[in-house]
Amino acid sequence: MSPCRSSPFPRHPRRGSAFVTVMIFVIILFGLSASILSWSLTESRLNRRNSYWLEARNAAEAVAEFGFSQIVNQFNSFATPPTFDPGGANALVLPPDSFFRSGSVRTGTYSATNPNGLELVGGVLVTIPSSGALFFVDPNNPDNQFDTLKGQYVYRRDVQVLARASVVPPIGAPITAYVSEKISIRGAPLFAHAIFYDNNDLEAAPGPTLDIYGPVHVNGNMFPLAQGTVETGSANAVNFHGPVSVTGHIYHSWASEKPAAQGRGYSSSSGTLDGEPLGNDPITFVNSTGSQVNLKDSSGVWKDSTMGGLSSLLSSQGRFTNTTTPAITQLEGKLSSNFRQYASQTWGGNLQTSAMGVSNYHPISFGQPVDDSGTLPDPHAIIDRPDSGLTTGSAYYDARAEVENQKFANQTGLYVEVKVTPGTGGSADSATVTLFGPRNSAPSGTAATDIGPNGGIRLGAVPSNLVTFVPYLATGTGTSTQKGNQVSYSSVKITSGTYKNKYQIQKTTKTGGTISNNVTVSLNGTGGSGQSVNSSSFSGGSSSTTTVNPSTYYNSSSAADSVIATFGDDGVTATTDPSDPNVSASSMTVQSGFYDQRQLTGINVVQVNLGALRSALKNTLTNTNTDGAAIKTASGAIWGTGASGWNGGVYVDVKSTAGSDFPGQTSVVLANATVASGSSLLPTVNSVTGVTLATNAPAYILGHFNADGNNATSATSATMPDDGKTGAAGSGDSAEIPVAIAADAITILSPNYFGTNSTTNLVPTSNGSTSAGKSYSTVSPSASGSTEVAAAFITGIAPTSPTSFSGGVHNLPRFIENWGSNAVAIRGSLVSLYKSNVSTQPWAQRYYSAPRRIWGFDKIFENGHFPPLTPKVMSYRRVDFTDLSAADYNAARHALWPARY
Repeated sequence: MSPCRSSPFPRHPRRGSAFVTVMIFVIILFGLSASILSWSLTESRLNRRNSYWLEARNAAEAVAEFGFSQIVNQFNSFATPPTFDPGGANALVLPPDSFFRSGSVRTGTYSATNPNGLELVGGVLVTIPSSGALFFVDPNNPDNQFDTLKGQYVYRRDVQVLARASVVPPIGAPITAYVSEKISIRGAPLFAHAIFYDNNDLEAAPGPTLDIYGPVHVNGNMFPLAQGTVETGSANAVNFHGPVSVTGHIYHSWASEKPAAQGRGYSSSSGTLDGEPLGNDPITFVNSTGSQVNLKDSSGVWKDSTMGGLSSLLSSQGRFTNTTTPAITQLEGKLSSNFRQYASQTWGGNLQTSAMGVSNYHPISFGQPVDDSGTLPDPHAIIDRPDSGLTTGSAYYDARAEVENQKFANQTGLYVEVKVTPGTGGSADSATVTLFGPRNSAPSGTAATDIGPNGGIRLGAVPSNLVTFVPYLATGTGTSTQKGNQVSYSSVKITSGTYKNKYQIQKTTKTGGTISNNVTVSLNGTGGSGQSVNSSSFSGGSSSTTTVNPSTYYNSSSAADSVIATFGDDGVTATTDPSDPNVSASSMTVQSGFYDQRQLTGINVVQVNLGALRSALKNTLTNTNTDGAAIKTASGAIWGTGASGWNGGVYVDVKSTAGSDFPGQTSVVLANATVASGSSLLPTVNSVTGVTLATNAPAYILGHFNADGNNATSATSATMPDDGKTGAAGSGDSAEIPVAIAADAITILSPNYFGTNSTTNLVPTSNGSTSAGKSYSTVSPSASGSTEVAAAFITGIAPTSPTSFSGGVHNLPRFIENWGSNAVAIRGSLVSLYKSNVSTQPWAQRYYSAPRRIWGFDKIFENGHFPPLTPKVMSYRRVDFTDLSAADYNAARHALWPARY
């Protein structure tokens, strides 16, 4: 065996190189790990910093929104809020620390005390456009597709809000975010709407077709029904040709589960009192291309807010099968989340409900609480007389004082006070009429008797025929019965004995008999009644006879009878109160005033003669009084010019001298308002064109109003002024002035309701044989002809109750005549703002038949020309939101308030 050969390479170098290789790899891995760890830590820091910035940015946005809410509150409460100067008394305030749940948000006040804290700066109001003209919300602008004010002229003011917030990380410098939000404040005139409902649901259930042009807004729910097939036997429709916004929901059903409140309350086909059947005629809304699309789809499903779900609640006749659970409770249980998308796609923003975020619009100051429970003011206050009990010490004074500022009573230039004194014993009521100037126009030191309820100065005597009082007086004959006694005396001849052929006086008493009276009954407007007895008869009873002065004898019957006369023979004496006289309605004649069959009461008339007002204002313009029609001051000067004169508003305050808040049914009748085409109802005075007539009483419109009546049966009269001019570009201004009427209720009377008088069409002091004279004896007197009215209405309703239907929007203007084939053309805007406080009797069909309704949205209003003192409803829109750098933020602060920053 040969010996082993040694290796030429030693073993130890090989082991060393492996160690080096391992070390190299370890070092590389360590470096990679360190790099990865460093990158991870940096990424983590960046993520944390970004998270802190987002927190700061969200906090800044929340602060800006907190400022937004304060601005909304200010404009809801005040027509002209004070400036938001950050150093002033009305600066926007920061939210409390508890507003932010995170402890990393830095709180504080302004930069002077905490440069890294919260800050909120309200800007200055910028009028859009700068000329101060109304701003048109263009419906063709895609940004306005879902704007509920699209197509309307509004008062627009924009304000910028700047906000800053900082977050303080555990390590590192504070992180601050800066934002700018621009808010558009829009005051939409009430009459920019064809129909506006506040404080009430809108119900519509007409038989004939009803076309509604212009915007419609409802603070509540909408119940649109077309009852043509049910009521007239022919299919008709309710067609909304403009945008519709509803803060509640839309339901194709009755608003009440009670049969008595479902339309007429009965079925005309069967006569049963189980509710009116629900119509299935079309309800259409306009889509984005201008086509009318039915609320009912092609498969027959009503795509209202329940998307067909309410069908399970109704019978085959459309009546609620559950009559114990409130209808609204049943309906809300069927709401569908699919309605929003369906409606948006189908009508393109022209039908919106709360599902799309539609919010309430209220007139200024009527959306703010007036007590600790959060109660909102009753909108009826806008037509009520001034509150004489309000003082600076009253609870919620600021909110209630602003309501006072918005009352027509405190805004109008001419204040008419009518004090009614009730008649006694059925005699007619009487009244005194006094004129006062605008609010607080009475100088210091003026005697209290010369200061009106609005603080206005007493003016001179009322010009002849400007405002007159025509009392209600009705008479009729009938009978009344009562229990009583009859006492009679007679001379009785003695037939034998010493005193033969002489006479004695004998008394006969009958007790417990029945007295029958033939009476004349008289009724007055404040509810007083009287009776005069024409003749009486007596029957029955128990008789007893005695001799008067038995020892006295008379030689003749005539001598005895002369003595009887001295006894004061009263014949009949009642021992109990008489029952109500049984007077048939057919025997009642209305001597003056008229009887409202809906209200079941007589109406005292406070007549406002628009022709006399026109003459008075013409005298104001010329400062003359050759016709004696001028309104004068107490010192004899012509009234009406200047700041304490005419401003386009007239308020009629009806009150009683008997201490009651309101005297029966004394109402205002607007008369003598027919104008020729191309003529104005009233002249322009103090640069004011138009008039607003407001009263706390019900109002009646007598005949054609602010129109010539020639187009009363033409569809064009529903929108187009008689002279064809609308104030639009290229059209020119119309002679038709913008007019508004605001009252507890508004009823339209045909032109000759009180008899023919083509010259003045005034209410006579004696009716004769007219519709007014027969208004008690005839439930539904025939209308004398068609009527054309060009005016906006603010009025109340008697809401749907368990026992009655409200009458719907188609009966918002009330009627008390049988109109037959005659038409009522209304060119204006219909506003239901409150529940009626005086005319509270429910709607029914017994006292009228409806006219052909030719109603439309006045082109003058559509083009942004409104009556003076038109209330505004407020809405708000965010038009810009921007993140700012610190430099841009500081520059923006300085631009807004250079004296502060």
